[in-house]
Amino acid sequence: MITMAFIKHRIKALLFISLLASSSLALAQEKYYEEEEMERSHSISFLISHTHVSQGLKGNERRWLILPSFGFDYNFKISPMWSIGLHNDLIVESFKILKSDGETELERTRPFVSILTAGFKPGKHLTYQLGFGGEFAKEENFFLTRIGLEYAWEISERMEIFTNLVYDLKWNNYNSYVIGLGVTRKL
Repeated sequence: MITMAFIKHRIKALLFISLLASSSLALAQEKYYEEEEMERSHSISFLISHTHVSQGLKGNERRWLILPSFGFDYNFKISPMWSIGLHNDLIVESFKILKSDGETELERTRPFVSILTAGFKPGKHLTYQLGFGGEFAKEENFFLTRIGLEYAWEISERMEIFTNLVYDLKWNNYNSYVIGLGVTRKL
């Protein structure tokens, strides 16, 4: 049964997605890339992050949970503006959630997330991400969609530091967002 809270949560998620998409119009006013042939490249990233879960349970109360997590990403740049990648996150704590039906409690034991992503970089620093994958834990596995933003600063020819904000929509289960800080090594 679909509740009013479920509908409100989905509307908030759609508004978040719309804001991400519309911000690219404001930021893509200048062209940063040359028309020359670009050499394809690989990169690996490591990040420290926090995963925020609104449907968490502590005792018998529903509360926001902020859980420590780590990320390890691989990206392959196929053009100056596009990349594909495999993004992996590990939440290092076990926790309980209330599924989107509002009644079912579920324990999650150190879930691991693996996602195939596409990245679009319209300017020098900002990258938009969209991906599909799964969250895996010993109790149950979930299909998910990831939408995100990443902002990077080049610190040398082969190194960048970055921050990211991603939203994971775990279909018919629970949702979370992740805020992280990381370092990238271009290979």
